[in-house]
Amino acid sequence: MFADEELVMELLINAGQARSDAMEAIRCAGQKDWQGATQLMTSSESACLQAHKIQTALISQDEGCGKIEWFMHRII
Repeated sequence: MFADEELVMELLINAGQARSDAMEAIRCAGQKDWQGATQLMTSSESACLQAHKIQTALISQDEGCGKIEWFMHRII
């Protein structure tokens, strides 16, 4: 069974968005834009939680036994 490529890409996109929003929130806080920083941290948390849900689903499917074959070797 291969990991669903779209699911893995969604995981990566959400994780990247969470990081990007958190870094932008830090910049906003440095400029004392507290409202912007708060909004970006809320967005970051949401993206992080979505990435976590996907990761947890993949881990539970695999059960730590190597049941899921990963597709990344086909991309490289």
